[in-house]
Amino acid sequence: AVVINLFTETGIPLFGADGIQLKFGGVFTSFPAFLFGPISGGVVCAASDIIGCIIKPMGAYVPWFTITAFIRLGPSFVFK
Repeated sequence: AVVINLFTETGIPLFGADGIQLKFGGVFTSFPAFLFGPISGGVVCAASDIIGCIIKPMGAYVPWFTITAFIRLGPSFVFK
């Protein structure tokens, strides 16, 4: 998912600046949650967030974003 985020991100300029960034790695971080459950999906999302911050930092590392990446897999609770 980290590699796909690095190579498929596109920016849509708004008023001359980067306004919106589209990334498709979220699809691939959701698959482990649907297949193996919410805990393993959360671990994959958190690991993807940490590895992404190491490979291509886009500012300061904020651990609260990693925690929300771990928690955001609410739909996986429905399917497991």
